Amino acid sequence: MSAIVARARELLAEITPGQWEMRPDADGDPTSTSASVHSGHRSILTSADGYHYGYADTHDAEFIAAAPRLVKELADRIEAAESLLRELVDTDDCWFDHNGDCQAHGFFDGPCAHEQAKQFLGAEGLER
Repeated sequence: MSAIVARARELLAEITPGQWEMRPDADGDPTSTSASVHSGHRSILTSADGYHYGYADTHDAEFIAAAPRLVKELADRIEAAESLLRELVDTDDCWFDHNGDCQAHGFFDGPCAHEQAKQFLGAEGLER
């Protein structure tokens, strides 16, 4: 596991559990730039003018602060992994023997990794 993934998982494990949601116009004013974030009993209300109307658990605040950087780094890493996978995968079709083993790619006792990679990348992802 990469350090980026480990850091994301570490932060994620400590935040308030449950589904988080963002509610625009939390103060009821349709012209407002305010929004609130909710998870269970926690609510944080902020506005574009810098006012802060609530408080977050320390772990929640760390996660929120780290999210933009982590998402960018994770996206960069996934993009690099997809590029590498695209270069390594054999796009030839699998063919199986009577035991269900892929003879085209030499995978036995389980699914063919080339087929799994092709499914993961999708049709558009196979274009080099």
